[in-house]
Amino acid sequence: MWHPFPNLSNDEIRDLEREFKKKARFLVDENMGNDVAILLRDFGYNAIFVSEAGLTGFSDESVFAYAWKDSRIILTHDSDFLNDKQFPFSRNPGVIVLPGAEGDGSLEHAFSDLLRIVAPYGNAHIGSKIVVTQDRVWTIRGFIKAEGRHIEKRVKLKRNGEASVWKPLAP
Repeated sequence: MWHPFPNLSNDEIRDLEREFKKKARFLVDENMGNDVAILLRDFGYNAIFVSEAGLTGFSDESVFAYAWKDSRIILTHDSDFLNDKQFPFSRNPGVIVLPGAEGDGSLEHAFSDLLRIVAPYGNAHIGSKIVVTQDRVWTIRGFIKAEGRHIEKRVKLKRNGEASVWKPLAP
């Protein structure tokens, strides 16, 4: 359901527009491989591989802390980052768990969708934990601090670029 923004001043509208014009910055986890960081850079995005940050062999907690400090969305295959106790929403730089490279095209579709949906809108995904499945279902989780509650939405992307939104799941 669509909800209008409250009355915003012109300055507030400009601030929102400025935030959404920034491109996302990425930290590519070891399990994704350096080629993903290179490909993102080839597309004009600020992306670094964990080794470039001196994090090769470091714990997930260290990767998470670095990404938070440097305002980078983590791209990974590692669902451990979805553990809310270990990786709290209050310091979440944004995590996207992509499907593995099984040779079925799912990683390629997820990467293409990532370039359209996430990459152009830098700060829009800070605090989100996103899981992308092989069949192009995006589960997006977040925490609304002011309301003290978690939210979760699922979106199924179709081949033609359309999406169908599924009803929010119970927390």
